[in-house]
Amino acid sequence: MSVGPAYGTSQPIGPKSVGVLGVAHASEVAPPNGKPLSGIRVRAAALTVGERSDGTRVIVAGAGDTVRIWSLDTGKPLWASLKGHDLDVVAVALGRRTDGTRVIVSGSWDATIRIWDLDTGKPIGRPLSAPADIWTVAVGQRSDGTPVIISGGEDKAIHLWSLDTGEPLGKPLKGHKDQVLKVVVGQRRDGTRVIASASYDKTIRIWDLDTGKPVGRPMKGHTGEVLEVAISKRRGGAGVIVSAGGDNTVRRWDLESGRPLGRPLVGHSDLVLALAIGEVRGRTTIISAGGDKVLRLWDLNTGRSLGRPWKGHTEPVWAVAIGQRTDGAKVIVSSGYDASVRIWRFE
Repeated sequence: MSVGPAYGTSQPIGPKSVGVLGVAHASEVAPPNGKPLSGIRVRAAALTVGERSDGTRVIVAGAGDTVRIWSLDTGKPLWASLKGHDLDVVAVALGRRTDGTRVIVSGSWDATIRIWDLDTGKPIGRPLSAPADIWTVAVGQRSDGTPVIISGGEDKAIHLWSLDTGEPLGKPLKGHKDQVLKVVVGQRRDGTRVIASASYDKTIRIWDLDTGKPVGRPMKGHTGEVLEVAISKRRGGAGVIVSAGGDNTVRRWDLESGRPLGRPLVGHSDLVLALAIGEVRGRTTIISAGGDKVLRLWDLNTGRSLGRPWKGHTEPVWAVAIGQRTDGAKVIVSSGYDASVRIWRFE
């Protein structure tokens, strides 16, 4: 299986569009308007947003075999692309080492993970060698304060690495029967820090971040590959897992019991490739996107669709993230096969 090649392999790109969102009424967020910004064009297979130590808000993306960084405020590149990977960079994450250094972690189909200084763009240490192509990376922290990299990929296993030293931590976590396409970190009510993993085997699994042991049974319900997973909290503080994938649906699960919450969220007409969760006008919101070229918003607590789909991309959307500019404006960032990175402002 391969998600990326279904739409072609990634090529290098740059900043793109801005749309201004209004609110149609209390329960609906209106689609944005506006045209893409001009600039270097790149196909970004993965992206995230964060902040450098000087307060600069940034977009970090994997584009072709490089890592690119732009200002979230201006859309301008902050420096030349970060080069070192031999094949497509399909996963990026941000974290902080024990000494306080803010870093980018990138994962590639070249079966390596690289660590970069977020402030300077310089590589840190040697590449971490994985046993197979990487599909996903995340950064978390164990209960003892150890910062860790979590990766998944073609070998069907999840690997943990020290973010400080790059050394592997324990044995691979095995259980999935096919490629691991996404990993994220979160925390249960009792304080247990967990990894959620999504796989082409149509399941989601939960693992204890400290011990590596599985937590509960695999979550089954998707009728196609699970391409995305995220962890958040519902009203009242209860943990929730959100997943999406090849059956064109978005689904919610209770983080404690693993049981589904309500019915699948239906609206996309093609596979769902990207998820993000954040506050949109005071409401905890799921943002989903994928092969049908649109972004959709859903109320995390009720599962209700929030207005019409957001249109602008002309090809499948690969990644979405939510962030905040220096002026306080909240934005959604998306990237796709149309070689655009779009910034959608909704406040």
